[in-house]
Order: sequence, then structure tokens, then C-alpha cells
Amino acid sequence: MKESSSASWKRLVEDFQFRRFLVEKSLHLITGQSAIIRAGHRLDTLLLQYPNMGFDEHDGCTDDEYDAKMMQSHLIAASLQLGPLLFTEFCSCSYNQSHTSLHGSGKASSSCELPLATLALKAFVACIRRIAIDIGQHSLSKAKRVSTLIHFAVHKASSCLPTTKDRWDFFPTSTMTGAGEKDTHDIKEGVSNEDMELRRVLKAVISPIVPYQNGDKVVWRGGLLSELVAHCMDMEATECCDLLESAASVIEDPDIRQQMGVYLLRCWDYVGPEVTWTGILGLEHDCSYSGSQNCSKSASKALEVA
Repeated sequence: MKESSSASWKRLVEDFQFRRFLVEKSLHLITGQSAIIRAGHRLDTLLLQYPNMGFDEHDGCTDDEYDAKMMQSHLIAASLQLGPLLFTEFCSCSYNQSHTSLHGSGKASSSCELPLATLALKAFVACIRRIAIDIGQHSLSKAKRVSTLIHFAVHKASSCLPTTKDRWDFFPTSTMTGAGEKDTHDIKEGVSNEDMELRRVLKAVISPIVPYQNGDKVVWRGGLLSELVAHCMDMEATECCDLLESAASVIEDPDIRQQMGVYLLRCWDYVGPEVTWTGILGLEHDCSYSGSQNCSKSASKALEVA
């Protein structure tokens, strides 16, 4: 009997080997390891869909230089398309302990051995690095490209995982401010709007577990990184530090970068069991021991980034 389309879709969704295959292929494409896009292949699908990709015709370049610029621009487009899907895959897999670094030793050495959650986040970080490169006269600045990608990724994740939407929205992801918190009180004048926008988008990732004034009551909330640390997900937390390092590299204002470094290190602050707090994903893995003391690899990475 012929399998229905819905049954086929369900079977593929539940096939984690197939999902790993897609994530690995995406990672290979974004990092340039795949032969899907090469300079000079003028009939690839991305070129047909986006014939100029923000560049003027040749723009005074030789054919080879123009092909190289076009390839980089195509990879930026691919990153903007694949990034939100990869980030959503990471969020989804984080709920299943067997697909995280909590399963087994968590000491994998190659990409094919990485837990699926770690691999998906690694591929998303590759998307950020790809769109953050300097490719000359692109229509969007690096900071704008990065903030756009992260904003789309958060929107996609909250749409596919509706229970997380309010938690993402709690932190500023646009021009809004978080509950009772003024987002601009500690930033001097003259900072570009694009730097400020990227800072706001990253707050849901980098915020430590701290109390917030929410109406008449005080609530404790933590960003994505602090939640990973609290749940001892060391490999995922390390990739999250790479995410923040890649995103912060395009911020020009030194005060914002310094402030982000402080937030980053505070994600390892110890929060006692007497404190009830809420993370972005709402993970419920075993936290009987201190995550901050069992995330040595990511802590070392955080010190390096900060």
C-alpha cells in the first residue's frame, strides 16, 4: 500500500539519522566544504533566484572577482534561509537528553559524533560567521545581517515551540525593553542603531539568571546560555559562547562589547536551589549538581571570549 504524504512526513521527522544528515549537509554548505556552490557555476538555484544579491553588475571587478563576491553573497542568502531552521532544530533537540551532551561522556571529537543538539547549534554558529564576513559593498551591514538572522531564528523557534514564545518575548528582541528594565540607560550617545539592535537581540541569549520586576512581583529569569550552563550542557554552552563571540565581533562600540563580556561571565554565577527561576527553553534535565561547576570547557571558552 502506498504511504500517504502525512505518514512519510511523520516518518522523516522521527528519523533522527535523516535529521542529522540534513544538519551535516547544511554545515558543509555554509562552511564551503560542499560542492553545491562554486564560483563559476552560474546556473545554481541561488543565482537564479537572486541574480544580483545586493551588488551592482560587476562593480568594476574582473569576472573571477565578481564570481567570488557572488558566491559569498549566495552563501549569505543560504545562511539566512537555513539558520532559523538549524536554530529551531537545536532548541527542539535540547529537550531530549539523548540528543544532547548530557548523554554519554560528551567527549566527541568529530562532527559526526557530536550530539544532534550540539551539531545543530554548531551549524547555526557557522551561519552567523558566514554572514559576518566582509564582502565589500553589500546592501546590508554585518551587524544588520547578524541581528536579522538571530531575530528570524528566535521567531522561527518560538513559532515551532509555542511554549517558549513568552520567554523569548520577555527579553528585548527589538526596540522594546524587558519587564521593568530600561535598555538604553547605560549606553552613551553616539552608538549606532545597528549596534543597539544587535545588543537587544542578543539579550535573550546572554542574560544571566537575575531577578526582574514584573508588575507587582519579582521573577527570576535567565537567558539561553545561563540555562544551558545550569543544566550542565557543556558542549552546547561552548557553542553558545562561539555564537556570542561571532555576533559580538561585528559590534563596533567597545562599551557594548565590554558589557556583553560581563553578562557572559555572569552566566556562570551560582544560583541556589532555593531560587525558582525560568529559562528560555524551560528545560527540566537533572540539575541535582551545580551546572556551573560541570561546564569547564564552556567556562574556559567564556573567559577567552570575554
